[in-house]
Amino acid sequence: MKDKDWFTTFKVSDEHIEVMRRCLWHSVRWAEEIIEKFYLRGWSRIPLKLMLKLFLRYVRWKARSVEEKMGLRPKVVETPLIKY
Repeated sequence: MKDKDWFTTFKVSDEHIEVMRRCLWHSVRWAEEIIEKFYLRGWSRIPLKLMLKLFLRYVRWKARSVEEKMGLRPKVVETPLIKY
């Protein structure tokens, strides 16, 4: 990697940051759901499941701390109530 500062040479807008944040939180939520519902069942996989959960907890903690440092707050999007 000759040019390690390639990311800083681009102009990152607020929209870019918001898209990256949403992608991160989407990935974390899906990872948690996949771990719980689809994979890692059985007694022999409990240690791996715990390690993955700890890692995801660390990712959540780190992401929140970065958001606080940047002065970002999660945007709450209200969805309309759908009646069937």
